[in-house]
Amino acid sequence: MGELDSWGYQWLTFSDFAPQMESEFADIMQPFDPEEFAGSRVLDAGCGNGRFTRACAAFGPRAVIGVDRSRSVAAARTNTADLSSAAILQGDIMSLPFPPASFDHVFCIGVLHHLPDPREGFLALARLLKPGAKISIWVYAQEGNELIIRFFEPVRKHISSKVPWGATKLLSALSAVALWLLVTVIYLPARALCPAVFCRLPMHDYLWYIYSLGFYTLYHTAFDKLSPELCAFLSHDDLCAWFAAAGLSEVVMSHRNGNSWRAQGRRPVCEG
Repeated sequence: MGELDSWGYQWLTFSDFAPQMESEFADIMQPFDPEEFAGSRVLDAGCGNGRFTRACAAFGPRAVIGVDRSRSVAAARTNTADLSSAAILQGDIMSLPFPPASFDHVFCIGVLHHLPDPREGFLALARLLKPGAKISIWVYAQEGNELIIRFFEPVRKHISSKVPWGATKLLSALSAVALWLLVTVIYLPARALCPAVFCRLPMHDYLWYIYSLGFYTLYHTAFDKLSPELCAFLSHDDLCAWFAAAGLSEVVMSHRNGNSWRAQGRRPVCEG
């Protein structure tokens, strides 16, 4: 089916936005300073259906350019058509048509871990930073994803990323129903009646978070986990090595929902 078709199909199928789009963007970008975007030139690397391109535009950048390799750019263009500051291009992160030092801020949310070489993708984006500019990324963590790696990953690798999309959607719907029931029957009562027990349940932060966003988001999340042909889970040490190799400073990393990493770094104003 091909990785290009996977993302194009996903974002054209799940083309609408969740209502908490801007708050989710702010949370992923922590530590978040909306004033950093005002009047800036921003790159959304791997924009999908344009949801975070649109969220970023709300904070006043001079221009926010969303780039995606897949057919999802059609949905992104529709979803940002009313924004004068937004532009959507189709292109590959590894060979973007921008010279070095083109952007005041680059963000890449949920993309690098699906590349053939996540590290090289990160370094390619870091080269686009102006002196003093910041890169923000969000990736799947190795730490905290043991159950997904053990149970979901074999299904993704050998079945759900290889069958027709209708079958993948069916598997995703069944997975979403099972997770919905699991949280409703076990996690919800535990959270209400015995928080200490809730905090001991596997992946409680993550499962509660996606459950709280509604069944549609749970279904989309299941599809997102089961459909890609490529998926990596990155450690804290991996990210530290990336930022060091790119020569970035002011590096900040934090765990999000117990199973992913959000990380930022800045191109020094004076290098060398």
